[in-house]
Amino acid sequence: MIELQEQFTDENKKKRKKKRIAVVLRSLLLLGFFLTLNIFAWFIYVTKVDTTFDLQVASWEVIFSNNGTDVRDITIQLDILPGMEDYEYEIAITNSSDVAAKIEFEVYDATLFGQPMYPTSTANAEKKRILQNDYPFSIQLLTPDTEIGKLQQGAFNAKISWEFENNNYYKVLDPFEFDDSVTYYVKNGSTYVSDNTVTATNFSSKKANLYLEKDDIDSYIGQRCGSYTKTTGKRCLQVTGRLSAQQIAQ
Repeated sequence: MIELQEQFTDENKKKRKKKRIAVVLRSLLLLGFFLTLNIFAWFIYVTKVDTTFDLQVASWEVIFSNNGTDVRDITIQLDILPGMEDYEYEIAITNSSDVAAKIEFEVYDATLFGQPMYPTSTANAEKKRILQNDYPFSIQLLTPDTEIGKLQQGAFNAKISWEFENNNYYKVLDPFEFDDSVTYYVKNGSTYVSDNTVTATNFSSKKANLYLEKDDIDSYIGQRCGSYTKTTGKRCLQVTGRLSAQQIAQ
C-alpha cells in the first residue's frame, strides 16, 4: 500500500506540473492577445486623428472667365498685317479662396503660316520672350499681377500689336522661306551688312545668321499671310495655351 500511494503521488505531481505549465502558457497567450488588441485599437485611433487633420484644408477656388463664360484653354487665331489695329483679349481672374494664388499662362503652341514660331524644346518663359520681341509684330501674354491675394481679382491679357514704322532689323526665323525680292543682311558687330550671296540653294545653311529690314519683313509677312489664308482657309497666326493657378503657401 505504501509503494502504491507513493507512486500515485508522483504521478499527481507530474500532472500538476503539466497543468501549471499549461495555465502559464494560456495566460501568456491571453496577455499577448489583449496587448495586440490594445495596440491595434491605439493604431486605429492615431490614424483617425491624422486623417482628421489632413482634411482640414483651406477652401480653393480660382475662376477664369470672359464675358461670363468660364475659360482656361485659350486659342487666338488671327490674320495679321503691318500697321493693323491692336488686338486685345482679356480674361478676368477671381480668387475666391482662403489663400493667395500664383497665376501662370503656359504657351502650348504658336504657328505662323502653319510653321512653328520657336524650336520645339523652348522653355515657356523663352516662348513668351520670342513672341513678344523677335518678330516685327508683338504678342504679349501676361498677367499684370502674377500673384492674386485671397478674395481678390486680377486679369490675364493677350495683346497683339504691329508697329507700322521703325528702323530695326529682324532675324530670319524658322517660318520664313527664301524670297529673291528682298535683301538679306548679316550682323557685323553693331552694324548690318547686306549679303548678296544668298540663294535658294544656300538659304537653309545661311538662315540662322540672316536678318531683314523692317520694310522687307513687313511686306513678306503681309503677302505670305494673305496667300496662306487664301490657300488653306485658315488664319495665318495661331497661339494656344492654358491658364492655371497654384496655391501660395501661407
